[in-house]
Amino acid sequence: MRGFIINAGADNNGAKMFRDRMRHQGCRCQDLTLGAAKVLLKHANRMNPIKVLYCTDEKSRNPIAAVKTLRKSCAHAEISVCAYDGHSAGRLALDCLHAGARDFFSAGMTANRLVHRIGAACSGEPAYGSLGLKLAPGSRVFISTPYAIGANEDVQGIEEAVRDAGLSPLISRKEPKLDDITSKISGEINGSELVIANCTVYDRSGHNPNIYHEVGFARGRKKQVMYVMRIGGQPLPVTLGAKVFFDYHASADLAVQIYFSLRPDA
Repeated sequence: MRGFIINAGADNNGAKMFRDRMRHQGCRCQDLTLGAAKVLLKHANRMNPIKVLYCTDEKSRNPIAAVKTLRKSCAHAEISVCAYDGHSAGRLALDCLHAGARDFFSAGMTANRLVHRIGAACSGEPAYGSLGLKLAPGSRVFISTPYAIGANEDVQGIEEAVRDAGLSPLISRKEPKLDDITSKISGEINGSELVIANCTVYDRSGHNPNIYHEVGFARGRKKQVMYVMRIGGQPLPVTLGAKVFFDYHASADLAVQIYFSLRPDA
C-alpha cells in the first residue's frame, strides 16, 4: 500500500497524522504536488492500494477540481480531503464527496476526531457507522432549528445533506404568523419520517425551548429524532435520552455526517 499527501505546504495536523500512520503500517508515503501525483497515479498498479490525502490551506483553490483530477488519473485511489478551516461550507464538502472523495474533514477539528478520520483514511475502514435509519427515497425530514445569527450555514448544510441523500427537507424559511406557527409545525412534523433537531446554542440565551417542544411533539408521534450540536456547546439535557446524536466541528463536518447516515446505502 502506498500513500500520497498532496498540496501539504502548510503541513497541517492531518498531514502529519496521515504520514505517521502510513509509515507505522510499514507503507511508503510521499509528499507530492498535484501535477506529480497525476503522473504517478496514472501508472499505479491496480493491485496496490493507494491512499491519497489532499490538503488545503488558506491559499488553496476550490478542492473539488483537484479531487476530480485525481479520480480521473486513478479510479481506484481512495481520496480524502483534509481542509483548512476556512473551507467549512457543507456544500463544498458534499461536492467533494460526489466528485470522488471518500471523506472530507477539517484539520482544525478535535484531536480525537481527527485521529479517527485519519485512521479510517489509512485503513480503508468506514469512518461512519450505519444508524439503521431506513427511509424511503423522497421521505420528508423536518429540521428543527433556532432562528439565530450564526445558524444559517449549519442549517444550509443540513438541508443540502438531506437533499443529496435523496430525501425532502422541511424547514420554515420565514417566521410564520404567531397564530399559525403551532398548526404549521405540527403538520410538518406529522408528515415527516425523521426530525433533525439542531440543539446548538448560538447566543447567551441558552437552549431554545421551541426545539425541545418540537422534539417532544415528534417523539409523542413516534417519529425518529436525530440530534446535532456543535462541539464545545452546552450539553444536551439528559432527559432527552438521545439515541442518534452527532456533534460537529463546522458546517462541512455536520453535512458529511448527516449525508453518510441518510444516504440509501447507509
